[in-house]
Amino acid sequence: MGRPERPLDPDQGPLQRFAYELRLLRGKAGQPGYRELARRAHYSATALAEAAGGRTVPSLPVTLAFVRACGGDPQEWEARHRELVEALDRTDPPDDGPPPYPGLTAFQPEDADRYFGRDALVERLVHQVARTPVVAVFGASGSGKSSLIRAGLIPATRTHPALSGHEWSCVLLTPTGRPLRELARAVADVCGAGVSGGEPGWLDRALRQADPGGRTRFLLLIDQFEELFTLCQNPRERAAFIDAVLDACRGPGRVARLVLGIRADFYGHCTTHPGLLEVLEQGDQVLVGPMTHDELRAAITRPAALAGLTVERELVATMIADISDEPGGLPLLAHALLETYRRRRGTTMTMAAYRECGGVHGALAQTAERLYAEFDAAEQEVARQIFVRLTALGDGICDTRRRVRHGELATVGHPATVRRVLDRLAAARLVVIGTECVEVAHEALIRAWPRLNRWLTDDRADVLMHRRITDATRLWLSSGRDPELLYRSTLLDQAMAWARSRYRTGLNAAEREFLNAALHERDRQIRSRRRRALRLRVAIAAVVALLALVSVVALRLWSDARERHPVAVAGRLAAAPSGTDPLPAARRTAPHAPWFRSR
Repeated sequence: MGRPERPLDPDQGPLQRFAYELRLLRGKAGQPGYRELARRAHYSATALAEAAGGRTVPSLPVTLAFVRACGGDPQEWEARHRELVEALDRTDPPDDGPPPYPGLTAFQPEDADRYFGRDALVERLVHQVARTPVVAVFGASGSGKSSLIRAGLIPATRTHPALSGHEWSCVLLTPTGRPLRELARAVADVCGAGVSGGEPGWLDRALRQADPGGRTRFLLLIDQFEELFTLCQNPRERAAFIDAVLDACRGPGRVARLVLGIRADFYGHCTTHPGLLEVLEQGDQVLVGPMTHDELRAAITRPAALAGLTVERELVATMIADISDEPGGLPLLAHALLETYRRRRGTTMTMAAYRECGGVHGALAQTAERLYAEFDAAEQEVARQIFVRLTALGDGICDTRRRVRHGELATVGHPATVRRVLDRLAAARLVVIGTECVEVAHEALIRAWPRLNRWLTDDRADVLMHRRITDATRLWLSSGRDPELLYRSTLLDQAMAWARSRYRTGLNAAEREFLNAALHERDRQIRSRRRRALRLRVAIAAVVALLALVSVVALRLWSDARERHPVAVAGRLAAAPSGTDPLPAARRTAPHAPWFRSR
């Protein structure tokens, strides 16, 4: 038996009141330990303790499991949970302008005025770019590489003395699954004319033609360079892309500089290309490490000050302590700051709001879980399909985000449901919707949201099978539906066995068309083989019948000959030498026989 629950402070918010009532329910059940509750509820003791702790909003399944384990009424508590979510939504203050924090999305060039804490790193990167034609920016996922390049380096090209003397034009891109096409598109946007790649030196020529006077220098910024290895499945295109960007920056009279933003765990992949290996051996690198306490303090307080807000001193200290031991945790901090800002009291960002949103380690998972719980069953299935498709499965490396075209997602459910789910995910800043593609706002979501992590790990083999079908479908469609690229034999059997399971709902229209076309092609080939086999059997039967007929006729003729001239034929047959045909011998000795004359 535990000690009695203290009365609730009347100033506490709806989350604390909900947790307090859960603790009272546990007291009425005899105050069982959390290990005993975990045995009854089939959830971990940690999850159940957090549900009653009042720091994060528990998911509906965890809440109901807690209630059932304590003998409560699930229907009553389901209604209470819904009221809690609605109350928290009502307590969000109205937005009176853009928030001072970007959440999961990276800082962009237009956010430079609120990008704080990386002044020394920006300075180092600018001087490195001024000295060398190629610079590789390495850092862990979530260390802030994209923000450094976009909100730090790009604005510096307009004002920094080290880059003065030229006008700088920035070409910013991520490789995607078709890096050469994406590179040509990005260069065409800057050059204002069509660009066709493929010939050696095409990129350098295109950049020179964009400014015949030679006054402009081009900064090629390739963010998320690791996509070249996770999304591009064509080694030749991958090598051609690297050759093109390196050639445009290295050599006499080149007008471009190259900056690569690369996740640190892909360092080994970069060494497989001779040109990149040479860059790494020369030490043309900038490493993005964790922020110091002073840098974190600036990143927390200065954007708030620009927006006319104050941040409680305790909150600043708590956030710094929570994030200091979290490698690559800047997106988690940024999301926690955004959620705390949304729950601010007046012009003050409070410690209570930070705890209510779940803090650095719980805010992102809480946002995703709360939104998922608000979906109905069809929307939840669509959300699962979307997030699984937006993740590139790692083989020996961490899972990464995967940029997906709208067409791949459009038919994973009813089109109206897909649009509604995507709009709500984008409004919560969990995904980013572009003109052509959709992607998760940051890879931190893959690590921080337990439900998504379970989707990717519990059924890993099924997810891998689905991803192979997706890639095969894309290749088939890009080839103009070449029947030679359809699945056959064992691959088709495996794919159909998977598709007939509960995972069939995850197939989009193109993937269903691909498998149906493979089945149709197999049926066509089976029918063709059957027709050929039937024709062969008929031909064999005809030959056998003909041979049988000839044999019957020959035997009949032989029998007739014996009956009509038994003595002559028998005598000559007896006198025929061994090894000779008796019929010709009989024919020679009895030319007057009617049978031979008739022949």
